[in-house]
Amino acid sequence: KTSEIISFTDGQKDRGICELVFNNKTLNYYSAPIIDYRYGYENILIVLQTHDGNKEKQVPDETQLKKINHRYRNNLQLLSSIFNLQSKTLVDEKNKSLFTDTQNRIRTLGYINESNYNIEQINSEILSDYINKIVINLFHTYKVNSTRIKLIIDIDKISFNSKNLLPFGLIINELVSNSLKHGFKNITDGELNISFKEKENNYLLSIKDTGAGFPPNFQLQNAETLGLNLVCELTKQLEGEIKLENEKGANFVIILKIKD
Repeated sequence: KTSEIISFTDGQKDRGICELVFNNKTLNYYSAPIIDYRYGYENILIVLQTHDGNKEKQVPDETQLKKINHRYRNNLQLLSSIFNLQSKTLVDEKNKSLFTDTQNRIRTLGYINESNYNIEQINSEILSDYINKIVINLFHTYKVNSTRIKLIIDIDKISFNSKNLLPFGLIINELVSNSLKHGFKNITDGELNISFKEKENNYLLSIKDTGAGFPPNFQLQNAETLGLNLVCELTKQLEGEIKLENEKGANFVIILKIKD
């Protein structure tokens, strides 16, 4: 239960003392032999032998979680570095581009663990920070002059479930990458607008550029690129809808239902 906190302190060599706290009120203390320690991603599980038999209690451990997050970030950074070194040995530009795209996806995964993104509900400030990290990395990757391509980010004051943050971030990574690589390929001046609004019990994510846009007969559902296919699949995962407005640039609009 989220309201139940079990604090554990070492007693004798083979025993422990457990304090049971519920709604900030101490209910009881009890001492029991320690049967086993098991470490998981989110909690340390301590198994105590009591008069009722084996009792398992999950003990939230912030220090342990931070260590795991730090190890996870280091592993992703190492993986990104390996891709970077490998890409330098490639001659074919298409293969280099594939490696670069993969690196950016890995970085998007890594940003999740850099701040307070592990809380259940995140606010607009945290969301803006996450989006900025993704976009700034892409501007740097594709050597975009930020004084020529103006970035505008507009986020409503909303509460967003953190379990949706990863697919949400990957969608932004793919669509912004598409704008910078293709939309502004031969255009030196323009705007890239990212907005996330709440309207009529829906979230509306819009990523709009003033670039070249898509061919007039382009159909999103028939896209052949990995990036756009990934966007469509992630939108389905979020139980959302996506549409493309192809006029004076490209405008991707994703509609997500707000769930209780």
